[in-house]
Amino acid sequence: MPFGTNLIKNGDAEQGQCYHSNQSSITAALQGWSRHGGVIQIYYNNNDLKMYITNYTTDWHLCFFFGGNQYSDSSNSNENTIRQEINVKQLSILINSRQARYHASAYLGGFEDEQSSASMKIGFKNTRNKTEYIIVGPVTNVDLQNKTAILFCSYNGTVPNDTLAIGIELKFHRQKSHSGLRFGMTDNLKFVIEQK
Repeated sequence: MPFGTNLIKNGDAEQGQCYHSNQSSITAALQGWSRHGGVIQIYYNNNDLKMYITNYTTDWHLCFFFGGNQYSDSSNSNENTIRQEINVKQLSILINSRQARYHASAYLGGFEDEQSSASMKIGFKNTRNKTEYIIVGPVTNVDLQNKTAILFCSYNGTVPNDTLAIGIELKFHRQKSHSGLRFGMTDNLKFVIEQK
């Protein structure tokens, strides 16, 4: 397992199918992720969906993770998620000597004044089958000053003792009782481990 490299698979939403429009019939798998709800990869500044991101930069490449619309999930949930797990058993000596430092980061955001949020939940699962969590974000419409945008968020720490696997969960949430159908959006998710 290389130090200093991003351990999240397809953290930049550039692998696999990317769409110009949100279709409730989309079933293509998200490479590297398991999905619950209507999360898909969408092209930036999309004319079809009128998704014009005010702080867009070409460093973000072509696509981002769109949390979906309220009607795109048949369960009518107020939360959509994607998940993946990173196996770190081969780093156990380093982890248990408290020498494995991590850096987690993501661009998280949403749409105008729609009351949605995006966050990245990281779970450190240990040998006793217990999980310790940290959360990057959330970013809400208040943080975005009611603009369509994404903000850089990060968290640094030391991998807890006895960690065997690290779960990455990207969570898109919206308030059902408020206007707006869209969930949040994210891009450039990173989880890097370095030796102290």
